[in-house]
Amino acid sequence: MRNILLHILILFTWLKMYAQNNESAAHHPTGDRLKIGYETYVDFHYTYDFNHPINNKRYTNSNPEYVNQFGLAYTYGQVNIEYGKMQLRAAAHAGDIVDIMYINETEIFKYIRELSLTYKLHNRLDLQTGIFPAIYGAETFINKDNLHATRAVMTDFAPDYEAGLRLKYKMGKYWLGMAQFTNGWQVVRDNNHSPAFGIAVVHDQPGKLLFNYGAFGGNETYDHLRQKNSFKVYHNVFGRINAGRWVIAPMVDIGMIKDSVTRSNRYWQSFGLSVRYAVNKKWGVATRYEHINDPDQIINDLVRPSVTLPNGFRYHGSTLTVEYLPNEDVTFRLEARDSRNIDPIFSNQEGIAKSKTDFFIMFSVAMKFAHWSSLKINRTQDSD
Repeated sequence: MRNILLHILILFTWLKMYAQNNESAAHHPTGDRLKIGYETYVDFHYTYDFNHPINNKRYTNSNPEYVNQFGLAYTYGQVNIEYGKMQLRAAAHAGDIVDIMYINETEIFKYIRELSLTYKLHNRLDLQTGIFPAIYGAETFINKDNLHATRAVMTDFAPDYEAGLRLKYKMGKYWLGMAQFTNGWQVVRDNNHSPAFGIAVVHDQPGKLLFNYGAFGGNETYDHLRQKNSFKVYHNVFGRINAGRWVIAPMVDIGMIKDSVTRSNRYWQSFGLSVRYAVNKKWGVATRYEHINDPDQIINDLVRPSVTLPNGFRYHGSTLTVEYLPNEDVTFRLEARDSRNIDPIFSNQEGIAKSKTDFFIMFSVAMKFAHWSSLKINRTQDSD
């Protein structure tokens, strides 16, 4: 991991020096603009869990993984290079979220947040290939961009990353359409010789309205039933409405898996709602409620694959967040979260899943910095 971050830092430093050395040639009439950008992010926290789980390790979901101690939720470093019709993006990441969500990936892929190349086929159409963040999910790994210090549990059951080909078509000023072929549901390497298909339609009017609909279809590996080709269909809808001091963010997931042996269909549904009120420019209060209804325990591989729940996975979660924004780069949050399931799934001090409830308080600091620079690359004119 350190070597990956070091190489990204060396690459960025070299490009920065190259840009400075070529600033004097920026007035040249013939040349293409090279844009270089970097982005860094750190999300650090201290969490106190009243269940006091054994070894301070929580039972499930990506954030937080460890409690009653300081923890690194997520960090990444990213380099962007744009030249002509091409854009190269490379990013490495680490943290509790990575350890959980990338648990089935090899070490070399586990720490790759993104490694992609985008080519502009047309002024409205882009082709992207490589490893990249998924087009699904209301809340990303970057909690600073979310309304809370932790992700909703339901977002852990949406794909967070993908590998393959993606087409992006700008349908209007605020509308974007995407279609993709990938190796499957949140996998870098194909694990069942069956690619997946996905689409998304996005309306993004910054500061006013965001609407995102995504759909996934493909044969997937279903570890809980030891099946390699269970057909999965997934629908993901979320949005964000800005109304004065209020932000309203609904999210809905509906999924189905077909048992490849019995041919029966098994469903799960999740929904959630976050509401934020801006007290002033620096202070805000947000609350979130979410519910997951998975009676057949089909998404339980991440939760507790070794535990059979008589009533399935039926989860209710409530979150209250107070945040302070000293500037646009830094966010401080104090958060309380209550989790409840119909069957006991939460560990106690002996490491036994005896509790139906879990309650913790978290203090987090998230910082995000980005910078772009550009220079003109001179080209030698061909002589007649």
